[in-house]
Amino acid sequence: MKTIKDKKIDEKILLEELKEYNFEPEFVLEVEREYLYSKNSIKGAQGYFLFCYYAEETQKEGDQAEAKNKAETYLSASETLEYFIGMYNIREYVKPGSKISLLSVGRKNIVIKTIPAGKTVKVYAVKFLKYLYFNDSAANTDKELYSEKFKDVTESMVVPKIEDSNKVCIVMQYFGTGSLEEYIEDSAELPEDMDRSKLGKNAFVIIIKLLGALQLLRDNNISHGGLCPSKILINVGTDDIGVQITDFGVNNIYRNSGPVQRKYLLRQIYVAPELSGESERAGYLADIYSMGIIAMEVLELKKIEREFLYQTLYDIGTKKPDLCQTIMAMIYMDPEDRLNQLKKQFGSRVETKGFELLKTNLEKQLKAEDYGPKSALLELFNKLMQIGGLSDCVRYILGILNNKTIGAAKYLENFAALTTFLYLAICAIFVYKMKYDPSNWPGYVVALSFAILASTYYQEIFGNVEVRSFSKKTEVWIRLNSFSFAGPILYTLLIDPKAWAICSGIGCVIVAGMNLAAYKEGERALKSIRKENPNWPLYSPMNDKLNMFQSWWEQMCVYGLALYVLQALIWLNLLKDIWFYALIVSVLVNIVIVFFNNATRHAPSVNFLLKSLYNYMKLEDTESGKANSTGK
Repeated sequence: MKTIKDKKIDEKILLEELKEYNFEPEFVLEVEREYLYSKNSIKGAQGYFLFCYYAEETQKEGDQAEAKNKAETYLSASETLEYFIGMYNIREYVKPGSKISLLSVGRKNIVIKTIPAGKTVKVYAVKFLKYLYFNDSAANTDKELYSEKFKDVTESMVVPKIEDSNKVCIVMQYFGTGSLEEYIEDSAELPEDMDRSKLGKNAFVIIIKLLGALQLLRDNNISHGGLCPSKILINVGTDDIGVQITDFGVNNIYRNSGPVQRKYLLRQIYVAPELSGESERAGYLADIYSMGIIAMEVLELKKIEREFLYQTLYDIGTKKPDLCQTIMAMIYMDPEDRLNQLKKQFGSRVETKGFELLKTNLEKQLKAEDYGPKSALLELFNKLMQIGGLSDCVRYILGILNNKTIGAAKYLENFAALTTFLYLAICAIFVYKMKYDPSNWPGYVVALSFAILASTYYQEIFGNVEVRSFSKKTEVWIRLNSFSFAGPILYTLLIDPKAWAICSGIGCVIVAGMNLAAYKEGERALKSIRKENPNWPLYSPMNDKLNMFQSWWEQMCVYGLALYVLQALIWLNLLKDIWFYALIVSVLVNIVIVFFNNATRHAPSVNFLLKSLYNYMKLEDTESGKANSTGK
């Protein structure tokens, strides 16, 4: 191996070696020997060279602690520090005698912590470009990103306060804590049987504060461009959680610096798909995408792999379906679709106040007490409010009184209102009949139980699921169930109370048809996801739920046939005590088994399963449409 033992090791040779990144061990040892035993004028340059070498060694296998210690020792030396201060023009913040700690080493930059000598209590984090990137055209042409615009962001509780900046260095307030990435990794290692209510509350606080920080950047026309857990610092205290976003805007400098850099970005699940293109800057929609992925990791307290993205969405949706609908809108692949979905939920203000609107929405959904013990009385009240979609009815009526419209959601609201109206009408007829014709009460009770079951089933599972954009046949079946259940029930109440069994059987067959149509579309979507993600597990909770949903239409068909047989036995006078069978059907089967199991207990997870799968089909349909139009 060629060395330069016989040559004078001057500053030019050192910097050329650094430019080439040719850290040959023998050459490094020669520089160390010269540094330790000579008193020439380039000692500072030698120390800086050695600092860079050992900083890189901390990223490799081996004794990283020793490499870190050597890097800090060389940079802290007076000659090296003087050389470093002059090179990066940061004399006001880093002075001779400052204590230096190496924080991180990136692809193009190094971050150190510096505590100035003297009585000052200020501690700074200094992020600087490695020397070999000093002439990087992308960095030099974007000097504005390391300029005065950052100083407008003054709320240091959520983003670090920028003290000074130039094209190769940025000095910011030091935030002495760990990253969100470390917090997630540590939390994932905790025992499964421990009380996780505190972690849930922390997740609530972290997400809310992150959205507030991103809105602050948005208000200052700054997009992050590379948001991920490692660039979010958190400090979990006993009373509060401190959150800071770092590196905002820096990725916009690097993202067009070549295919290698772009390829690296695309490997990160947090990076929005549109950044694979040639756009000059990452916009706020890219930050919304990244925030959606981060929110999923914070809620689940585990790192998400790309192939398990939909699975994780489903896991969250089984616990918080409404929240997951918001997250799903945030991570739409196409930025235009992402914006349109967010506008449907939050209106046109999302373009300027998107993070603030998300923050307000999530504050309503992510109730900290949801993670702790729940009041049994409150749970019972919520269940009673859900029966027959009464809570949906109240919200809908209040929306009409306040002249509120929800855009495309109005279509679904109308069918939900129709279901609620029919249910309330059936309740009124039931009360009337029980008062003036109580002798036929078995038929009336069965009719009411089916009304409760059918209306709740539609509201809780299908009320906010829409498939008309890619399957009109399935859409017809689903909407048919918003009102068709009322036909057999009204026939029983108004015309022939003794025909309650056959009318109920007809209703069961109609519901079975809806379940079958919905299941077929869900199955088609899952097959598409598996085709796109070969590593998708064959057995997973999402697959299990879809299989469970498949069994529902089969069970409803069997239930309907059993009711037909029961009606035949009643007509043939082979059964006595009809009221007994009516109570079994209405109370035991309809309410205790089907209502509390299918329509309430499993309803949130099935609802989210269908919405997840159908939204995937919408996206696939949209992308194929774009491809066809491009082909034309």
